[in-house]
Amino acid sequence: MPPAERSRIVAKLFKGREAGETLTSFVELLFRNGRFGILHDVAAVYKRISDEAQGQATVTIRSAAPISSEDERRIVSNVERIGGFKAEVKKEVDPALIGGVVVRFNNKVLDGSVKNRISLIKKELTQKRTA
Repeated sequence: MPPAERSRIVAKLFKGREAGETLTSFVELLFRNGRFGILHDVAAVYKRISDEAQGQATVTIRSAAPISSEDERRIVSNVERIGGFKAEVKKEVDPALIGGVVVRFNNKVLDGSVKNRISLIKKELTQKRTA
C-alpha cells in the first residue's frame, strides 16, 4: 500500500475524534514501518499501565465450570486485598482445568486448578530419588 494511501486511511480513522496529533503520528509510524499488526498489543500494554496508575487491574478468573457470584466476590476481594487495587473482572470457562480456578493479574498467576495439582504430583512421583 502506498504511503499516501496509508496516511489517508489513518486520517479517515481519526476524523472527528479527539485522537490527538501524537496518536495519529504514532499510528502512521506503525504503518510506515510495517508494524501496524502490533497495535492491539500496544493498546493492551497501555491499558495495563494506565490501570496501574489509577490503582486498577484486570483480573482474569479461569475455571473449569462457571463460578457462582459468591465465589467470584470472594476471589476478587482476596485479590484486591493482596494486590492493593480495584479489580476489573474477566471470567473464562476452560473445562481442561478439570476443577478449581486460575487467577491472573499484574503478571501473576495463582493456579489452583486440578490440572496443575495433577501435574505437580506427577512431577514429584517421577523425580528420581537419591538416597
